[in-house]
Amino acid sequence: ETADLEQLTAAQIKGMSTDNIKNLSTGQVAALKYTQVAALTINQVKEMTTAQVEKLSSDNIKGLSAAQLGAMSTDQIKAIETGDLEQLSAAQIKGISADGIKAFTTGQAAALKFAQIAALTTAQVAALETEDLVKLNTTHIGALTAAQIKALTTDQAANLTTAQFGKLSATQIAALTTDNVAKLSTGNIAALTTAQAKALTTAQVKALDSAQIKALETADLQAFSAVQIKALAAGQIANGLQQAQIENLTTAQVASLGTDQIQALSSTQVGYLSSGQVRSLTSAQIGAMSSDQIKQLKFA
Repeated sequence: ETADLEQLTAAQIKGMSTDNIKNLSTGQVAALKYTQVAALTINQVKEMTTAQVEKLSSDNIKGLSAAQLGAMSTDQIKAIETGDLEQLSAAQIKGISADGIKAFTTGQAAALKFAQIAALTTAQVAALETEDLVKLNTTHIGALTAAQIKALTTDQAANLTTAQFGKLSATQIAALTTDNVAKLSTGNIAALTTAQAKALTTAQVKALDSAQIKALETADLQAFSAVQIKALAAGQIANGLQQAQIENLTTAQVASLGTDQIQALSSTQVGYLSSGQVRSLTSAQIGAMSSDQIKQLKFA
């Protein structure tokens, strides 16, 4: 009876065979005390049925050690109710295996708290299914550390919602790997804030393809530093920069362009430069231009 089971000491619980544990009714499991759940051996935990795991109370869940949680199968992890999952401490969350994290339902992922998200190891972050990652709210996304952001897979990065992406801090943006930057949707590139655009490293700028360059809002490109502008490759300039983007480059940005970048501009693109931008060109830049480019310059 459940009343009798409640009287068993931690040592007695440990002494039960795995078959006896597996044959406990869900009612008996629900009646277990915190200390009794904490006393379960790894092998005993492994033998628990999903129905038993589902019946563990919120208080009992708190009794599970990181090692016990780490020993659980993916089916057992899935069986933890969302309300119970919310009770797990940071240390307990860290104990769940990468496979266990991967097995999370979208409901479980969405139920995670800020502190639990922040506690995830880089391996656990990388294990999150993309459909689970997109269920994290913007507050959750803000909880991710630079190391966790760096651990995102290209598939995860490519599937971030614009709302999630828009909440990334400058530090988080700078932590994205170049592979992940290359996989960002044009929608997310277009959603960059000026602060986020400024945070892009030169390596990240170089990783952008022409479609992503085209997607940059004029205000974001205008926010680029001279160092970021210099990082643009000839192909990015020739195939990416659009009329409005060129027209809105600051004179300092125009002056910072290397001669190879100037040569990459088509004569049509050169024609988009205003007279004010043309006046900012250096003698070296003018000297690097072809005759067709020179013809397009506006001097007044």
